Amino acid sequence: HTNPKITKITSPTANGLYGISADILIDVTFSEPMDVTGSPLLTLSTDSNPNGTAIYNSLPDSKTLRFKYTIVEPHYSYDLSVLSVALNGGTIKDVAGNTANLNLPAAPDSLDASQDLKVDGRRPAGTIQIEDSITNNDPEFTKYIARRSRNQNGRRKRAGISGSIALRTLCPDR
Repeated sequence: HTNPKITKITSPTANGLYGISADILIDVTFSEPMDVTGSPLLTLSTDSNPNGTAIYNSLPDSKTLRFKYTIVEPHYSYDLSVLSVALNGGTIKDVAGNTANLNLPAAPDSLDASQDLKVDGRRPAGTIQIEDSITNNDPEFTKYIARRSRNQNGRRKRAGISGSIALRTLCPDR
């Protein structure tokens, strides 16, 4: 009897871009029904140090192990992929007690080949640019303040300027 092996890695999570605190479910399917003890882990390529970790979550069917990955800062990936499966003190065996071969499948059965899951756990960063058309040194500004600083009876009143600033974050690669 040969040891069971991973046949494909997919996700029931819809393709798309996911941010901080979002959960992505990852299904690892084996060649035969499996028994799991402990809390196996998946190491995910998240272009950051340390890489992401998905934790064993459930057994949706006898051949499929489901893992849950919660995105944290600063993880990001343009095409989420699984780097390895770790037993983490547990076991993954078939019903006959044979230990599973945890080598990952190649495309088209790998997560990055079968799905389009993007992770962005980076906080927005950018610059704020404020442009004003009238400054304190501008003669038009002085005339405007002089006109506005008197009420209808010609008495001086408190002058002020108000306005708003529109902010836009500029996040590269989005």
